[in-house]
This record gives sequence, structure tokens and C-alpha cells, in this order.
Amino acid sequence: MTCAGVEFVGTIRRVLQEIDIAISVAGVAGLGATGRITVGWYASLSSGELRATLVDYIGRYPAVMVRVVEGPRTRLIASLKSKEIDIAIVAGKIDRTIGDAMSLWSERIMVAVPQEHPLAAHSRIHWQDLKGERFLLTSRDPAPEIHDILIAHVAAGDKPTILSHDVSRENVLSMVGAGQGISLLHECGTGAKYPGVVYREIYRDDEPTLVSNVAYWRIANDNPAFRRFLSLLRERYPGGIRVP
Repeated sequence: MTCAGVEFVGTIRRVLQEIDIAISVAGVAGLGATGRITVGWYASLSSGELRATLVDYIGRYPAVMVRVVEGPRTRLIASLKSKEIDIAIVAGKIDRTIGDAMSLWSERIMVAVPQEHPLAAHSRIHWQDLKGERFLLTSRDPAPEIHDILIAHVAAGDKPTILSHDVSRENVLSMVGAGQGISLLHECGTGAKYPGVVYREIYRDDEPTLVSNVAYWRIANDNPAFRRFLSLLRERYPGGIRVP
């Protein structure tokens, strides 16, 4: 070959190699094995089913970048509709107006009490045991639903004393450890330990108090990494009810 021919063939080989790499990368991304997914959530990731699900997903697809966004329910739903996040997981009943949805797991409502509090000696606590107590809650999500649960179970005849603070749930639990009152939280938040704080399950009669969690997403979302995550949710929670 002439010098021009050698240069031409070399250039073509480099181009073909880049095309092969691009096709390979696109194929892997199309299978959901790489890429990026953003999950919206407003409770704790210290323990619980969402943490276990994320660990499972990352173990299966280590090349996928998983981003978690924490915020109030209204912000998460707005971010979902504006395509800033792929999926939002929040507590409560399914709201058909938000988008495609699926019921997931249920988790227990727990009470956090100071270590020296008389209730700390109980293996389980009933709602009637909490009458007369001072409750410390954060004003941030999921406090509104916890507030409603508290009112529904404790306020029979007596309105409980509730102090709402514009601080994180972590700071509320620190205040509990300092003996300022007791607090309620979702089970997923009990993985974090705070000095002077113990967690106990709350029962109504002989049944634990449960709150359900729901996943919302946009049906038009064709992100392969998200589709893999959705498949994993269906695999882990086969009893979940999907509501289009």
C-alpha cells in the first residue's frame, strides 16, 4: 500500500474499534447493567427493606450509579413528575392520581424512650401505656403521618402533649436520649443507635402497629437501570398490588 493507504487503513481500524466499544457499552446499558438510577425516599436508611433492596440491587448491578434523594413527600412527587427522580417510595396508601404505583412492604411503628424511662423495662408497649407522655416529633416528613397515627391511637379522651421541632429525626432522638420526652418512628430508623435511647414495638391489642410503603413511577420511564430496579421490587415483594 501507499503511505496514504496505510494511513487510511489505520484510521478506519481505529474508527471500527471505537464503534465496537460504543455498541458494547450501549448493549450493556440497554440491559440495565450500567447507567444511573435516582430513588426518592424520606425516611431512614439505617435499616429496613429499602436498605436491603438497595444493597441487593447494587450487588447485582455494581456498574449502575445509585443516587438517593431525601425530601418531603410533596417534593418527591414533584421531582418524579419533572423526571428528576426515577422512583419515589413513600409511606401511606396508594394515591392513583400520582402515577403508576405498587404496594411494597409494611413496617412497624416503634417508640423511642429514654433508657431510664419506666417503659424501657417493657419488652412491648401498648398504646394505652403512652397516655400522659410528652411526644417529641420532627416537623419534617414522615412526621405528619406519625402525628395522625399518634392522635388516632392515644387521643381517646385525652389530647397528647406533642412538641414539634424543625430539626432532623436524628436530633429528635438525641433529645429523647437527654430525657426530654419520647418519640415515634418507623422501624427502618432503628438501625441507628443513640446514647440513652431504646426502641420498643407498639402494639394495639395483640397486633403490632404497621404502616405500608408504596412505590410511584412514571409509566413512560424507559431507563433500563430503573426497569431492572422495578423488576427487583416485583421479585422481592411478589404480593405487591400494582395500580396503574
